[in-house]
Amino acid sequence: MNAQWSILAGLRFFLAWVVVCHHLSHCVPSNDLLVSFQSFTGFSAVLGFLLISGYSIACSISKGNTGFYRRRFMRVYPLYLVAIFVSFIPFLIAGNEIVVLDSTKYQQPTLINLIGNLFFLQGFLVFPLGSNGVIWTLSVEVVCYLLAPLLVKLKPPVILLLIAISAGCYIAFSQIALPNKDIAFLRYGLPLLLLSWAWLLGFFYFFHAKEPLAKVSIVLLGCFLLGFHGGNYGSLASFTYVLSALLLIYATEITLPQKLCKVLDYLGELSYPLYLFHTPAILLGYAAIGLKTSFSLMFLSLIFSALFYHVIDLPIRHKRVLGFRL
Repeated sequence: MNAQWSILAGLRFFLAWVVVCHHLSHCVPSNDLLVSFQSFTGFSAVLGFLLISGYSIACSISKGNTGFYRRRFMRVYPLYLVAIFVSFIPFLIAGNEIVVLDSTKYQQPTLINLIGNLFFLQGFLVFPLGSNGVIWTLSVEVVCYLLAPLLVKLKPPVILLLIAISAGCYIAFSQIALPNKDIAFLRYGLPLLLLSWAWLLGFFYFFHAKEPLAKVSIVLLGCFLLGFHGGNYGSLASFTYVLSALLLIYATEITLPQKLCKVLDYLGELSYPLYLFHTPAILLGYAAIGLKTSFSLMFLSLIFSALFYHVIDLPIRHKRVLGFRL
């Protein structure tokens, strides 16, 4: 059977796995087996997520705008809301500050920080939660979702201009000498400005997938931009992005057994909760339970992911919560 969306689902899980392994590196020795996955680079994984997101949103909205915002809200916000409040649990047990193996300090979120993140204002007016920093990317994606019905009406040269502006700002930012160049902790809309090129590339590619130049551009532009920071992001940074781009391009031509597609589909469903809940799970396991190995912390992260997928995400998307219809 055609395995396009199953392959992309499996890719999403791999990208989430890379992000988790990157954060495990704070809590376990650097020579740990799972920590070696951070060479694939969490930042490149984020770019892969944005690329796939832009493509899938273009596919969704091309079928019609009816119910688009509702579908996006139900897909994103329930789990996101739960993840924000779960981020407090490790601190309720271990205290207001958690210090892990490499001396990284995780702080309990403030009230203003909490409220800002509830409304996706991280990266605009507030910083992402110190106890769950990965949610900084959600504000970028949500703004792109909001703009999608407008973007689909724009002519291709306008989309390309927007990509060029974002890419140009990314290059300019890379050349500025700053003590901390972590895009995750910028504000005033800078994360959106600097990274929307990746989401827009996926969005643009959906409508021009048959054009050879589009295929070449989606690969080369990402590699070119990563080259400005390649030394800071990991030895396999470009590989992770190229893998994401190539699977996006050629997934339509791949067939897989139905059983394997079902496995990939399920892993893809777990990718979003794994992304959202792994940091609280790691902090809880490390500081409250005393888990000190990467495999035990990864296992706990996967348990959290499966739990919240089956208890929160799946029932809500089928309009049932705890047996009651919504």
